[in-house]
Amino acid sequence: AVAPAQAVVDPSVPPDASTVLEGDLTPYQWMLAAVRAPEAWSASTGEGAAVAIIDTGVDATHPDLVGRVVPGGIVKVADDGTTSVVAATLERTSNDWYGHGTHVAGIAAGDRDDNGITGVAPDAQVLPVRLLTRATQSLGPAQFLDSVSQAIGFAAALGIGGALLVGAA
Repeated sequence: AVAPAQAVVDPSVPPDASTVLEGDLTPYQWMLAAVRAPEAWSASTGEGAAVAIIDTGVDATHPDLVGRVVPGGIVKVADDGTTSVVAATLERTSNDWYGHGTHVAGIAAGDRDDNGITGVAPDAQVLPVRLLTRATQSLGPAQFLDSVSQAIGFAAALGIGGALLVGAA
């Protein structure tokens, strides 16, 4: 395997099956080189920082994220269609019903352990805000955008100001 800082990837060459199932996919992540992440890691790998993932939740048991997902929030939809974000336990926010939030969290903060993928900030903590739920699927555009704004405000109130990722399932 090639060390992440030395990765030079031809995106047209897919990894073999054993690498996909059991190996380090970092050398195949051409986007790390494209955004110059290996050079940035000499200054910071995200240690002591947190990134909010506003999406479908984040699976806290995923091997690339275990131990770094912290309790976040969930967008609640009232009977009248109004929304609010409430703080939630790690168990509730790590219920990723679709898997997309976990995918986004891996891209942002997957660890560098020579297994799986490596995120842009591999030592950052992850704060999930479950926005994309079955309940929010019925919201109109204005209500949904209000929910996004509330989710960003929730994360910002917890001190997450520099890195917010809003996924789209």
